[in-house]
Amino acid sequence: MNELITIEKVRGFIGENGIIFLNLEDVARGLGFVDVKNEIEYIRWNRVEKYLKDFGFATSGENDFIPENIFYLLAMKGKNEIAKNFQLKVANKILPAIRKTGMYATEELLNNPDLAIQAFMKLKEEMIRRQELEKKIEEQQPKVEFYNDVTGSDTTAEIGTVAKVLNFKSVGRNTLFDILRRQGILQRDNMPFQTYVDRGYFRVVESKWNAPNGDVKVNYKTVVYQKGIEYISKILRDLGYEKVGGMLN
Repeated sequence: MNELITIEKVRGFIGENGIIFLNLEDVARGLGFVDVKNEIEYIRWNRVEKYLKDFGFATSGENDFIPENIFYLLAMKGKNEIAKNFQLKVANKILPAIRKTGMYATEELLNNPDLAIQAFMKLKEEMIRRQELEKKIEEQQPKVEFYNDVTGSDTTAEIGTVAKVLNFKSVGRNTLFDILRRQGILQRDNMPFQTYVDRGYFRVVESKWNAPNGDVKVNYKTVVYQKGIEYISKILRDLGYEKVGGMLN
């Protein structure tokens, strides 16, 4: 990504399969989706959210994280110099090169076959290392066993139950909510970001109840699938939390 477009001071993290996720607020500012009123800069969220909706990506606003491909789509809509330079490079260099040769490479590589061979060999080695690492992680991924009275008929569990099942030291329900928010997995209202719903980690369930005045109220809560609990367990271990028992093999 750095070879195509660079925005300074962008918060982000690397998710599964090496996918890069970037903080939406930082991206919006870096691509020029801003306006100034009374000498105060603010983000034009209505425009950003419209584009994201057009891209089929749901967002909750500034605390969301977007995957790399959505970042590139937003960059094609940006108005500042950074975005325009990226747009021109895509239109004038990258896409014509792909049409002509089936790939995009710098002129330095195209004019130097030996250098190109070295680059592709390095890429091959990196791909092999990544595949080996992903396989190792998958083999070491702990499997969580659920009892029927814990998971329920739809094989999901509430966050409080997840904390008890995993049983990491000092990680109860509220602490786990806080960790998942800080990791960019849950939003401020504890609803999961859409990317983690799409991965099959979480589900949002709806419940209705009658208020004393007769109004029908609706509550939403986040529940976790088995795959999501395994993912949460990995996050806690990576963050250095200590396992003190529970149902992990």
